[in-house]
Amino acid sequence: MFLAFLRLCVFSAILLAAVLAAQEAPPTADFQPITYFQKNCARCHGPGGAYYDLKHLALLDDEKLRQVISDMAEGSGQAPLSAQQTAIETALHRSFLDGKPFIFANAPKADGATHLLSGEVSPESKVEIIVGKTSVFATVTDSAWQAILPAKSDLSNAIMRAANGQTITELRLADGYSHK
Repeated sequence: MFLAFLRLCVFSAILLAAVLAAQEAPPTADFQPITYFQKNCARCHGPGGAYYDLKHLALLDDEKLRQVISDMAEGSGQAPLSAQQTAIETALHRSFLDGKPFIFANAPKADGATHLLSGEVSPESKVEIIVGKTSVFATVTDSAWQAILPAKSDLSNAIMRAANGQTITELRLADGYSHK
């Protein structure tokens, strides 16, 4: 009986670790969190969350905010999100509170000669990718950004920096998005 209980505990721990890892993993598929918000949420919440009651938003912990976003996406937004997409949208909402640029990166794509990096950033922000001593500024159009790096670039320690005036958000490319 004890052995069966122990197996159940080990299995539960492994399953929980897998679920948590899946929620925190960097994005692996193309997603456009800012475009999603503008298309499905802004009609009620305003562009960039301009109509939000930020005091109310600040009272919600991430678990409650994720649930609200998921419910709204399935309900009035009529555009359900995966668990990973909901986590990313939650981070975007957190950026509304702190006023720092939100930045998101899709999984890099390689063609043998280059790495194509792409994602989204808060409007009117600049994106810089830093790999070792090399710095590349991304092309930004509206909220979409794109940068091309040589294939020999070691992206494992690459840094993304989003700047809007003097306000800067910086994180590792491998983290996938800011405001977690």
